[in-house]
Amino acid sequence: MSKEEQGSTLIEMIGVIAVIGVLASSTWLLIDSAMDKHRISVAVAQLHSLQKGITRYYASAGNYDGLKKSTAIQELIDNHIPPKNMIFGTSLRHSFNGAVIIKNVQYSDISTYGDASDSFTIQFNALPRKACAELASIAWLEYDTVNLMSIQIGSNKYVWPSYSSDDTYTLPVTEGIAMKDCASGNTNIVWEFR
Repeated sequence: MSKEEQGSTLIEMIGVIAVIGVLASSTWLLIDSAMDKHRISVAVAQLHSLQKGITRYYASAGNYDGLKKSTAIQELIDNHIPPKNMIFGTSLRHSFNGAVIIKNVQYSDISTYGDASDSFTIQFNALPRKACAELASIAWLEYDTVNLMSIQIGSNKYVWPSYSSDDTYTLPVTEGIAMKDCASGNTNIVWEFR
């Protein structure tokens, strides 16, 4: 083998390694994107499961006063309300590993919120930008069985037009608005249900 042939073999080898590197990075991006989509769909399922479970669990009480107790989360866990993939000891975490906080809400101004004198919130903390935007723009229907009252993304709170005189912050949240509100990443979202 001549020196000329050895040189071209080395250049060919470097070319092959470069192509393999490009293919590997492309494959990694596809896998990462698929993992994000999966985690977002898991977070949506976790939210829906929690909302339905809490609503059913407290249906006979007619209010969510039980969520005020310091042992409320443990009681929900003991009664199999949160999905198993959310339970970490005595706390709840969503699929992106941020804290999940559930609270009872009492209104003193019923005239502003109609007959919603008692509701509860589910808060997902520290959501990455894409997940935040996807979760904020879930298609909720006004007066649907989910009884969604509002969504707070960071510091902006969105309500149904029937509960608001301000068109700027009304539901549903569009993808464009959600992307803008979630721009900083590690954003918190609070859903309020009646």
